[in-house]
Amino acid sequence: MDAYLFHLVVEACILSMLAASLNFMAGYGRLVSLGQMTFYAIGAYSIAILVPATQLGYFLAVPAGILFAVLVAVIAAIGTARLKNDEFAIATFALQIAFWTLLMNWQSLTDGPLGIGNIPPISIGAIALDTPISFLPVAIALLIVVLMLVFRTTRRPFGFLLHMFRDDEDLAQNFGRDTRKVRISLWTLSALIAAAAGMCQASYVGYINPASFSTLESTILLAVVILGGAGTFWGPVFGGFAMTLLPEAFRYIGLPSAQAANIRQMLLGAVLIFAAFRMLPKATGGSRLALGTRNG
Repeated sequence: MDAYLFHLVVEACILSMLAASLNFMAGYGRLVSLGQMTFYAIGAYSIAILVPATQLGYFLAVPAGILFAVLVAVIAAIGTARLKNDEFAIATFALQIAFWTLLMNWQSLTDGPLGIGNIPPISIGAIALDTPISFLPVAIALLIVVLMLVFRTTRRPFGFLLHMFRDDEDLAQNFGRDTRKVRISLWTLSALIAAAAGMCQASYVGYINPASFSTLESTILLAVVILGGAGTFWGPVFGGFAMTLLPEAFRYIGLPSAQAANIRQMLLGAVLIFAAFRMLPKATGGSRLALGTRNG
């Protein structure tokens, strides 16, 4: 039982890291990305492919994965520089679909839907961090590093520029701010954090497949950010732990496992419906009825 609880905390820490990467885009930058799982997958597959293939192991796989994720992020930032709101979300969703399709079909590299197993764990000397108890300090330490990075970035002068960019990108551009550089910075830092979370997940679980990076997982990730509070510092942590631990809590109060597993989906639906009702007034000029009465 204790090992399972440690496992849940590790998974909550990893999910919180991934949520922090999306929160940096959607919360602080108001760029709602539906393609965040792309960079999560890049980090995970970098570990799965490179660590067993080279003697340098993690010393090569970690920087290679981060560099590739940052490169893809810069290209995506340049390609979506003129897109906003729905157009931006659709473009990132297309990126997610394209990369997921690549993972499914490039079987010589990714083993397709079968995935890659037997990923070597992180080792410190002769000690392999392959159990929830041994891996927990690594997960907590990485989450703290991510939170410190977000804190320092959003509090420095760049943070003031980020607030201006979030509130009105056109106004920031009219004041002579280079909004393209802001977008590239958002993409880059967000991709770096997501790739680190993917590396953490692959080394901990020891197995990955494309199902872990599907569009459903992207939707769940967005719900995590909304549940915790988009644009807030502790929001990703709260949302990540809530989405991980709440469904398990229902098992401890006597619900059958099949029903407890569905709690996560119910929570996801409730969060997305709540978010839709919150965003609807902004999209319809302040009235929920405007959508139905504008033409009559």
